[in-house]
Order: sequence, then structure tokens, then C-alpha cells
Amino acid sequence: MSQNIRLHYLDNLRALAMLLGIVFHCALAYSPLMQNVWLTSDSQNSVIIDVFAYCLHLFRMPLFFVVSGYFALMLIDKRTVSGFIKNRAKRILLPFIIFLPLLSIAMMLIISWAINSISTTIPMLNYLVEEVSGSMQEMPINTMHLWFLLNLFFMCLMAAGLHKLKLFDARWFKAFSSPLTILLLLPLLMTPALMYVSAPHPAPSKVYPEVWSFGFYGIYFLLGGALYKNRLLLQHLSQYKHYLLITGIVLYIVFYYQLPASLSLLDMVREANGVPFSWHHTRLAIVEAFAALYLTLVCIILGQQYLSIENKIFKYFMDSSYWLYLIHLPLLLMIQYYLIDLELNMWLKFAIGNLVVFTIGIASYQLLVRNTVIGVLLNGKRIEAMKK
Repeated sequence: MSQNIRLHYLDNLRALAMLLGIVFHCALAYSPLMQNVWLTSDSQNSVIIDVFAYCLHLFRMPLFFVVSGYFALMLIDKRTVSGFIKNRAKRILLPFIIFLPLLSIAMMLIISWAINSISTTIPMLNYLVEEVSGSMQEMPINTMHLWFLLNLFFMCLMAAGLHKLKLFDARWFKAFSSPLTILLLLPLLMTPALMYVSAPHPAPSKVYPEVWSFGFYGIYFLLGGALYKNRLLLQHLSQYKHYLLITGIVLYIVFYYQLPASLSLLDMVREANGVPFSWHHTRLAIVEAFAALYLTLVCIILGQQYLSIENKIFKYFMDSSYWLYLIHLPLLLMIQYYLIDLELNMWLKFAIGNLVVFTIGIASYQLLVRNTVIGVLLNGKRIEAMKK
């Protein structure tokens, strides 16, 4: 089988990872863990939300970076290194440069409106008022939910450099590609990065590359490259899928029950200089690393089994997922601020938030993006996209 044949399950998994990000961010408003630190924390919350949200959090973005690493090496083989960098700059870096200031302005306007308009007490909004006197202009700049674009672009540059040095064909990388190494060594390699940040791991949203992100997400990116270089590797890993699923779930339960009841703003401020060493946090980081990897591998194995599908519906959601994820956060915040003072059940609010974001997102994609220059920017020409 040609290495350049498009694997539709990877396309579908990547789109699913992005779309689940919308659901995850919607859930944070009703998370007990995030009630002190999230921008739309509702007065109602549920432990059920936390159990669901942080399980999703462990594997959603690792899954995205595995798929991205796979496609990165595929694209290098198809277009050479220079063509690969040019393509990634156009499809990743340029959208980041265009959308970050637009979405930042939208977020500042929405948060400023909420500070002056809603009656529900939100600790994070109170913190913003106290720290910056209601002026969003003084807030530190970060990449918000677009952090993955900046990190991904730098990882693509890393992949180009490793390819130039022929390190993907080196003996160490082939050793990296054995099932035993992946299942036992990779989580230990990720542990130092997770020890540096709080649990569950935050988004590396600074405007410069964060080293811990390369020690965590970068390893998943390289894992995707290993899957591309050794197409039998996933087949070998599939033999362990039941073990991975059961062990991943058990480890997640252990991980979840070691989390605090809620995060504090003080902890978030302190984290800017790294989390102080403790044996408890080290154990938590090890458990988190193993649980995240095993659940991510289960998703890829099950994706290959059940999502190797190419049809118009899957293709439409795959194409629209990039746009939906880019625009969803300010839209979601606005909806949740409108809902927050209403006497509605939190599960109804959660459903409304998701439904409205997806409805507006799909409608705007169809009307403003799909057949326009924005669609070409995000997904390439549709004729070319069908050939990928």
C-alpha cells in the first residue's frame, strides 16, 4: 500500500478532536474544578461534568497531535521540505496571525460587556476587575484556544529539521517505534513536562513556545511520525487494545480522585514560574502521562476500526471543523453569559450552548467560508482537498 494514500479515519479523528474541543469548553462553565478560574463559571455545577470533561481532556489534543505528526511526514514526502513549510505556513501560521487579533478583540468586548451586565458572581471576572480595573487592554496577551496552531507550526519546523538531518530514518527513531517502547517509555518521557504544570495539564497559551509543550505534545507529534514510518506499528499496538482501554480507564479514575476539588486563582498565578516539586504531584504526573497515552492509542485503534469512512457528511464536518473551532470560544462565551442569569437547569444550558454554537458555526461556514477565499485558506482548494 502506498504511504501517500489518504487514511480517512485519521481525517475523521482530527475533525472529531477539534469538534470535541467545543463540547469541552462548553462543559467548563459547569465544572466544579474550574469554578474559580473559568470565564463563564455558572452557579450550578456537577461532578459528572468534571468526570466527563477531564477524561476528554486527557486524550483530545494528544490525539490531534498524533494525527498532525502523521500527516506532517506524509506531506514532507509528497511536497519536499520547502513545499511542506510553505504549505504549513499558509494553512497554520497565516490563520493564526489573522484570527488571533480578531478573536482577541471579540473576547475583550464580550468580557467587558459581561463585567458590566450580568449579576451572577464569577470569581474570574471579579479577579479581572480587581487586577486590571475592568480594562481588558492591560490583560497579558496569550494565544487563547489558538495555542495549538502556534505549537503545531513550531513542531512542523521541528519535523522539517529532523527530516533534513535524516533522523526519522535513524536507529533511535526505529527503536522509538516499537510497541514496548511506546507503551512503557513514552509516558515516562512525558512525565517531566507534566511535573512542570498543574494537573490536569493547562493549555500552553503563551505567545512564545513553551518547553513543556514540546515535552508532552511534541512526543505525541513524533508518535504520529512513527506511525507513518511504520505502518505495521498500529496493527501491533491493536493487539493490546483491551489492556490499553481497561488500564487507561483505571488510571484515569486514580488520576481524577487525586485532583483538588477546585483550582484557585493563586495557583494559576504561581504556575507562571512552574509548579513546585512534590512527590504527590510527581505521582500525579506519571499517572496522567500513562492514562493520556493509553486512551489516545485506544482512540486511534478504534478510529481505524470504525471511522475509515469517506462520505459527504463526514467530509463536510471534517472541512468545517477547523472553522468551527477557530470561532467557537467568543461565541460560546457570549451565549453562556446570556444564559448565566436565567433560572434554567444546567444540563439544559449545556445543551443550548452546544446546539447554538454548532448551529451558528455550521451556518456561517456554509455562507461565509465553504466556497470563499477563507475556505481556501483553511482547507485548501476543495478539488485539491479531495485528492489529499
